[in-house]
Amino acid sequence: MSVKVVCSACSRPAPGRTRCMYCGAATREVHTAVVGGDDPAAAIGAKLDAMRAAQLTPAQRKALFDRACDKVVALVEAGRAEEALVAFDEALAIETAPHLLLAKAQHLKQMGRHAPAVAALEQALAVDRTLVDAWFEKADLLETQGKLPESLAAYDALLALAPTHARAHCDRGHVLGRMGRLPEALDAYARALAIDGASLHAWFNKANAEAALGHVGPARDSFRRFLALGPPPALRAQVDYARQMLAKLGG
Repeated sequence: MSVKVVCSACSRPAPGRTRCMYCGAATREVHTAVVGGDDPAAAIGAKLDAMRAAQLTPAQRKALFDRACDKVVALVEAGRAEEALVAFDEALAIETAPHLLLAKAQHLKQMGRHAPAVAALEQALAVDRTLVDAWFEKADLLETQGKLPESLAAYDALLALAPTHARAHCDRGHVLGRMGRLPEALDAYARALAIDGASLHAWFNKANAEAALGHVGPARDSFRRFLALGPPPALRAQVDYARQMLAKLGG
């Protein structure tokens, strides 16, 4: 069996995505048997050129777009990253779909190409300013690039659209902390925890901000809350650090 990410609405493949490239719906994981079959990523360039030259009906354009997206998915799943980028542009030449631009940005991010990823996100947002996932990806990438005021502005734009987005509040707090605005960072973490009291990142970051401000008692409590949630092995470094800090703060 293998695990695949598919659209929760139309059931089309959506590898590594939070939104479907076809219809924009949220995605989900499914378990499927591994079987053989035809390669859906067969070259369609010549047909694309021929059909672009013709006057397409809306139905023909949708069919061509869906086929181009199938090619993108197949290439991504096959690990053919560079070819997938070409396929993204083929599909976007048919329709400038914001969710497809978001998917392209996420693909570029995975390839470590942050500046082109931000450019793709800005294209997506130029088409649809309400695309919350695009704002989140943009804010995250801008922070990675060290563009903290721009990242903060992107988080603010996201939260104006989705005020209960706990992860955005938490990550906004991290940006504020990096900017030295620790009291504001604490407020952001409090907002995140009011929405999701089991947020490991929010408790850990809150504890660090409190410790940096000399709030010993609250910092101890936050580190304890973080550890009590049972962080997974992937957060082993944070667990070790929290224990060291608790010992330093008197338990």
